Amino acid sequence: MLTGTIPSTLFSKLKKGLLADLDLSENRLTGAIPKSFGSVAFTNVNLQDNKLTGDASFLFGKSKPAFQILLARNNLSFDLTNVEYSVKYLETLDLSHNEIYGSINEQITEASLDLSQNGSFDVSYNKLCGKIPRGGKFTPTEPDYFTHNKCLCGKPLPPCK
Repeated sequence: MLTGTIPSTLFSKLKKGLLADLDLSENRLTGAIPKSFGSVAFTNVNLQDNKLTGDASFLFGKSKPAFQILLARNNLSFDLTNVEYSVKYLETLDLSHNEIYGSINEQITEASLDLSQNGSFDVSYNKLCGKIPRGGKFTPTEPDYFTHNKCLCGKPLPPCK
């Protein structure tokens, strides 16, 4: 069981352009995710079940190679509104059980995230608002992945007023 903060130098020796996987899930890590992780080409990021705080938006990006980003059950707090998702690679995104606010960016409908196949997108138990986007391969049908937010609406939740 790891405790304490994540060292910002953890990937400092990684050559630019090399792909990396990060799995520090189910520990007792605290503090912020190092901003230096934003420049790492992660294919998988799993930081679930810790006590991490602050912003994680720098882990996302239209051209990032991440297939899977798992940040559930932390205390992360950032605005999801302007976060851009990997268009080519993203298959699984779990941001549930955090303090994430704002709305779900319409750009998610351009992502490779195919909810009708094996893709997963869970933002339940946050503070999100607004209409859930639909389009492309992003056609959410599972309400449990969107419930317990401040004011999300639209399929698969009740219609917006």
